[in-house]
Amino acid sequence: YNWLLLSIWLGLRPFEVDGLLKAKTFKIEFNTDIKKQVLLVYQSKLMSIAEKERWKRIPIIFEEQLQCISIIETEKIKRPLTKTVRKYIGQGITLYGGRKGFVDLMLSKGQKLEDISTWLGHKDISTTWVHYKNRIKVSYTEVPASKLKSVK
Repeated sequence: YNWLLLSIWLGLRPFEVDGLLKAKTFKIEFNTDIKKQVLLVYQSKLMSIAEKERWKRIPIIFEEQLQCISIIETEKIKRPLTKTVRKYIGQGITLYGGRKGFVDLMLSKGQKLEDISTWLGHKDISTTWVHYKNRIKVSYTEVPASKLKSVK
């Protein structure tokens, strides 16, 4: 359960959640600008950029994320088996499910897509939009009739 909670509330890749057991792959700092804790996660796959720029920063802004920091500190993190996750949650679910759901979760909490993209460690927002938007959600933007142009 802890492993899944970290994936969902922090938007981490499966190997990044596993890496929270290794001191050199993450840091927890207090950011004086936002007056919140920030989880820094090292992105080892970014080989083309300088090491100091490979750290993604995830602000700890929700109570559930604060709970995640406590879990990280206790080191009670164990990756579940994929077949166990599928048995209890559903056949189409992978260990990336938490990360994929992170975008919708943060949007539902009023966070901007630009910020979420940064927290995921994406180079630009188009990556977030293409790979993580909810493809089955039905939505639209309400436009008042007074703003619509008539077509003749």
